[in-house]
Amino acid sequence: MSGSSDALFLGGGGGGGSVLRGGRKVGRSSVCSRFILITGAVFFFFLLIWMSDKQLRQIKRLSGEIGSENHVVKQLQEVAENYESEQHKKTLVLKPRVDGNRKENRPAQQANTRRIDAGKLWGRDDRVREVAVQDRGHSSASLPIAAVVIMACNRPDYLERTVKSLLMHHTSPEKFPLYISQDGLHEGVHNMAIRYGPRFSYIQHIEERPPAMKSPTEMIAYYRIAEHYKFALGHLFDVKGYPRVIMLEDDMDISPDFFSYFEATAPLLDQDSSILAISSWNDNGQSHLVGDAEALYRSDFFPGLGWMMNRQLWEELRPKWPAAYWDDWLRSPQNRKGRQSIRPEVCRTYNFGEQGSSHGQYFAKYLQSIKMNDKDIDWSTKDLSYLLKDQYPEHFMNLLNSAKPISAAQLLEGHGDNLETDVRLVYDDQASYAAIVRPYGVFEDWKDGIPRVSYEGVVVFRLGGGKNVFLLSASSVSNIQARIAAARGGVQAQQMMK
Repeated sequence: MSGSSDALFLGGGGGGGSVLRGGRKVGRSSVCSRFILITGAVFFFFLLIWMSDKQLRQIKRLSGEIGSENHVVKQLQEVAENYESEQHKKTLVLKPRVDGNRKENRPAQQANTRRIDAGKLWGRDDRVREVAVQDRGHSSASLPIAAVVIMACNRPDYLERTVKSLLMHHTSPEKFPLYISQDGLHEGVHNMAIRYGPRFSYIQHIEERPPAMKSPTEMIAYYRIAEHYKFALGHLFDVKGYPRVIMLEDDMDISPDFFSYFEATAPLLDQDSSILAISSWNDNGQSHLVGDAEALYRSDFFPGLGWMMNRQLWEELRPKWPAAYWDDWLRSPQNRKGRQSIRPEVCRTYNFGEQGSSHGQYFAKYLQSIKMNDKDIDWSTKDLSYLLKDQYPEHFMNLLNSAKPISAAQLLEGHGDNLETDVRLVYDDQASYAAIVRPYGVFEDWKDGIPRVSYEGVVVFRLGGGKNVFLLSASSVSNIQARIAAARGGVQAQQMMK
């Protein structure tokens, strides 16, 4: 044996033994230490092999899961692409729920993704690409009163104020489920909507190409607004199945009794087919022109700005929804069809949006001084039957009868500053109407021959002392009398007007 490579153990037992290595004597304790190091190294080597094998198996397992998930996603994408190419219709995609700012992408959520043929529902082109996320809908066994949707685009600061105003007075998600509908891809609005996800469902309207305008001088914003409204109404009525929808813009505060007001008036909307919508707005709702927070009126002029419609009206309007200027379109005689809206004397919303599509057209002159109701009125205790078609004409005629006749000259000479009783006077045409109301800050413009807020040509507002001023057209009385006669089954009502 070679002494340079082999070791001989001499002696036995105890710790007195020694090792002869390469002709040199080495102590037994040193040999033991080396033996332990060698054994540990061998153990560590096999441990690394074992761990590497375990990690390799884990990596293979994860790779298989990822590959499986990607395969599922790829298959879904191929199905969607084939469907769209064959049908040539846009689809509405409900994406998986977004949790906070983090999008979860689990295989289980793929099963919750739904595609709906929106083309069959809405008859629209394929510019609407996808619709949306985080739509919880309603879980109550009974149908809600109405879904409430905030229409938003690119003003996250305005949106947050509106959201906070709603949440301040919102007590029943079952009666009034809340939605934010975003038009476009503004990141700030998107993040704001997601932030309030626990209380709001969020839907999103995205166009793939700009809408075609009739004239290059028009503002494209009005086309996009009309399309966004059709999208949101279609989703809430046709997809979610709500019986009514309340439309709000992203620059509105609401009153303490906002939800009570709409809950109490919802039955009127369904019971009386002559009611077009329920509105929270009075165009002449400036603080110096209003006084009675419980007064409600019928109006031939559709007010907008916080309003409720039902499914029956939507089904009528959906097939012919306009490309632009949806509110003026709804006010036109061929679409209004003689129907009227319910509106309050004191507004249940306040429009604070100085910046927007209309570039503050009316804000400083009319909107800034609007008074919003600050009383928490329980509308469930109020009898609103006087607003029904067959009862309202007589109710309104009684209001006119209680007013003292005066001339326009008397009002303009200063008698409006301190009225002792309600008064009524007649205007001849739009020009004379404008001359009468201009000194008091009442809206002067008309739409389709109808003054804002008017009922059968009658406009009512309050002046000094809180008394009502009724401005009547030459045909107002005869028109109201005809309505009374119709309600009475043909009995003449000429004698009702003093």
